[in-house]
Amino acid sequence: MKKFFWVLALLLSLSFMGCSLKTNVQVDFEKSSSTSSGTVSNPVKRNLEYSLDITYSKSMMKFLIINNTSKDIELIFPNTHTFDFILTKDGNVVFDDYKDNPNSAKNNWETHQLLKANGDKNYVGQGYDIWYESLPKKISDGSYNFEFYSTSEKLKDVPYLKGQLEIKNGNVNVNSIRLN
Repeated sequence: MKKFFWVLALLLSLSFMGCSLKTNVQVDFEKSSSTSSGTVSNPVKRNLEYSLDITYSKSMMKFLIINNTSKDIELIFPNTHTFDFILTKDGNVVFDDYKDNPNSAKNNWETHQLLKANGDKNYVGQGYDIWYESLPKKISDGSYNFEFYSTSEKLKDVPYLKGQLEIKNGNVNVNSIRLN
């Protein structure tokens, strides 16, 4: 029920802003002892509406793009670089998941992903997981900025999901998330 309230409050605040995301929009989180999650929705183009769901726990962050229109949307990528997660500190990139994660597929074949209509969360191809264990050991304790985005041409107008996280003794805590 709390999540519904936060989503409704966020949607109402977006409608009062004219749904323009040229400024930052803070994403509120529903928190439990082990997992936190939040959702933001916004019409990007007349024919494309989307939501971004983010869930983070002690071991990973999950980003999920949801199609709220009445038709399926096919995303086409020229290669296997479909989403990106970049971690920066003091303006310098310290981790680019696509470039630095040895588990990321780096192939030159065309990739297709389907975003099912009507908010269906099929989780195949519409999201991206960041496992904290994939972060390099050289990343020290401190505050970091992150951004997550799709590399699809069709989603080029979708604002980046940006935020700040704190790493301390190997534990990750997400402090803020916003759309830019």
